[in-house]
Amino acid sequence: MSFSDTLTSRFWSAVTFDRSFVERIEQDPRVTRTVVAIVAAAGAGRGVTPGFEGGWIPVVGHGVAGLLIWLVCTGLIWNLAHRILGYSEGFAQLTRVFGYTATPLLGLWLNVIPSVGDWVWYTVALHAVAFVALVAATRAALVISLLRALGICALSLAMAILLLGILGLFLTGTPASNEIAASRHSMLALVAVGGEEDSWRSS
Repeated sequence: MSFSDTLTSRFWSAVTFDRSFVERIEQDPRVTRTVVAIVAAAGAGRGVTPGFEGGWIPVVGHGVAGLLIWLVCTGLIWNLAHRILGYSEGFAQLTRVFGYTATPLLGLWLNVIPSVGDWVWYTVALHAVAFVALVAATRAALVISLLRALGICALSLAMAILLLGILGLFLTGTPASNEIAASRHSMLALVAVGGEEDSWRSS
């Protein structure tokens, strides 16, 4: 196998979160600091405003919110997987896997450019890619069906966002935060789809 083939294979494994990639991340505690940095930076990107008019306060606030979303969402999924699906790995292993799925959100920092920050679909697209990555990682880590992974992720993410909304940690006035607030109804719809799938399987 050539070097280019190996590089392509590794890139594809990371993008699709196949089982071999997930297992390597689960068993490598050395990447924990990198994952924390990715999640914090990706969350902080939600607070970036065009021309950086909002300053650093919303950036820091969203960075903290991003870390909490990551931990709460992972905790919910891990608890379900551990108790019901027989997932044998620990909480720390799953946080590393899910942390990598925030990588697409690093692109939110480009919202500092007015022409990008005013384009809401750019923010929507990045969150969609990150959610797809989360579903792929969940499916590979828990070895479950795509629809079941979709339902689990939608439910856990919606609950995490709702919790932070209640705590008031989402700062308003940025393109990303406005989109997250508007997407709660979509999350609930995805939860309904996941619930229908589980009901069908149990019947």
